[in-house]
Amino acid sequence: MRALARAIVPGIGIRIRRARCRWNLLQKAPGLAKELFGGTCQKVLVLVDSNGDDPSDLRNTVQNRMGSLPSVRVVIAVRAIEAWLLAHPKVCGSDYENPEDVLNPKEELKRRLRSRGIDYIPKIAERLAEELDVEKVLTAASP
Repeated sequence: MRALARAIVPGIGIRIRRARCRWNLLQKAPGLAKELFGGTCQKVLVLVDSNGDDPSDLRNTVQNRMGSLPSVRVVIAVRAIEAWLLAHPKVCGSDYENPEDVLNPKEELKRRLRSRGIDYIPKIAERLAEELDVEKVLTAASP
């Protein structure tokens, strides 16, 4: 997801800290951000799947949890980050009108990759993300 992070917050070095689930992220993000700001970090990007919840409500929740920390950008995938990968022509052959309309994007991504003889693993997702049309993704992503 480095490519997405670089496009969302250009001109920065990237250190990725993943949370295993959204609850974990909501609990740990403020502390991780403070830890990062205590080092050489100047900006923090918090990227969250909404999993069908209201993206605006979720963004407000995350921003409230982050408090007054400076230089934090919160980006919410309307369903899941995997929906953004569905926008990749190598995955679906032809573009979806709006990949975030897919109800279960992770399963659809797995199905599409499997039909091409590819198993979905994080390395594959990373490679697809690096090749994405990031402007298209950011346009589809909630602001």
